[in-house]
Amino acid sequence: MKKVAIILFALLVFVNGIMLTFQYHVYSDKLDDVAQSFRYNQVIDVTYQGNKLVIKQTFTNLPKSPVSISWPKHASTGKKCVKDAAGDAVNCERLDKTMTQFKKGESATQQIQYTIPLKKGMTSEKLLTNIFATLKRGIVMQTQVHITDEKRIGGQWFTGLPNIATKKMTLIDYSYFSGKGAVYELYWQKKPMKKAFTSDEVTIYGRGIVTEKMQKALSNTAMNNSNHLDIIQTNNLQDGYRILFVKNITDMRLAEQIAVNQVKQNYTFTGTSWLPAVVASFLTGDKYGDQKTKEMVTTLDDFMTDAQKNTWKNGLESLEGQKISTSKLDKLLGQTLDSATSYFTMNAQSKKVAPLLFEDSRTIYVNKVEQKNMQVILKDGRVLYAAEALFDTLGYTAKKGNNGYYVSNKSQHYRFPMSSAFYVYNNKRYDIASQPFEVINGHYYIEETWLLRLFGADIQKADKRIDITISDDALK
Repeated sequence: MKKVAIILFALLVFVNGIMLTFQYHVYSDKLDDVAQSFRYNQVIDVTYQGNKLVIKQTFTNLPKSPVSISWPKHASTGKKCVKDAAGDAVNCERLDKTMTQFKKGESATQQIQYTIPLKKGMTSEKLLTNIFATLKRGIVMQTQVHITDEKRIGGQWFTGLPNIATKKMTLIDYSYFSGKGAVYELYWQKKPMKKAFTSDEVTIYGRGIVTEKMQKALSNTAMNNSNHLDIIQTNNLQDGYRILFVKNITDMRLAEQIAVNQVKQNYTFTGTSWLPAVVASFLTGDKYGDQKTKEMVTTLDDFMTDAQKNTWKNGLESLEGQKISTSKLDKLLGQTLDSATSYFTMNAQSKKVAPLLFEDSRTIYVNKVEQKNMQVILKDGRVLYAAEALFDTLGYTAKKGNNGYYVSNKSQHYRFPMSSAFYVYNNKRYDIASQPFEVINGHYYIEETWLLRLFGADIQKADKRIDITISDDALK
């Protein structure tokens, strides 16, 4: 008996440990999404030594709270505090022994150093990505990059930041870049390129002349806090954030590429490929993406008042540095329009453009049982209830068939042809003036008056809940 008790106790400890671990991860995920972000500046010193890049990165304006460090994937060697000539640590007192975070402390400036190995040295026209350290939840406001080329390979360096100076010296070549935002990549090519166009937002390197029409289109892409981009004309196309590669610098789609890439720098998008184009469209006032995305933007643009448009845009800007999903945009849109909606989530689930619908946010109870998955929407003055979830709760089987939509239990059998002005109940036909059901985004909804009429429902509405009651007699 004692042995059984010990086994049971060990099992409970094990299960409890699993539950605590699960709860911790759920909590951590939520915390990560809503935790307060911070803003910092950085100086990056890159020294090219032929077979490696030695990078010293200085972070300033750090918060006093602990900050997690995300090291570059290829920075497998040379991780350390920066040492001065006397061998003492300089501004590294907050770096913990595992070198995974800056501990809580007063020093707002910290330095780290690491090495990126290059087996064959710098390869012309090869984009190096994710080679710089980042700070979790941190938003980079300003970056300076100093490149010291000890091998004097010549050519031209690009970072996406504006190039401030380039000098050839006796022992080294030196390039200096400075501007707003973070740096994500490093690019070098042997043959220098001429500037075809330059502005505060973009520098285009390539052949030919950027037309006045293109210049106007490029100027429209400027957003609040937009970061500078380098555009390089080449046949060797690669994916970059602040360095874009295009075959034709006169292509009008270039303006869209710039706007979308600027947005990708400021937000982390999850789940849906068209989200960056949607956000870029609202921040610039233009329409980007495929036909569906443009129609979605047009739908909201036509619906919103000028005041709502400003509130919506300000709301998008306030999400900078956060993870952006369809549900997060739905929440912001609901706050903007003062009505709950799943507009973006529905469009993520549909190939066609889903309509802009508003939802009743009150909790639904069916026969006094709370319904977690029940949805009530408002459309064209009609109140519609999600049919499948509702009828499943009531003990009906509801499904689409060859000749319409079928709802049935042991004694009641309905068929709704959907395309004709009648329905069939227990093999008897009844004419109707309007359709009881409507299909929205592939899902069936029943209109409230028909729910009352056909299924004998009693619906009571309060400030925070809707009670749907159907008697046993009605279900027979």
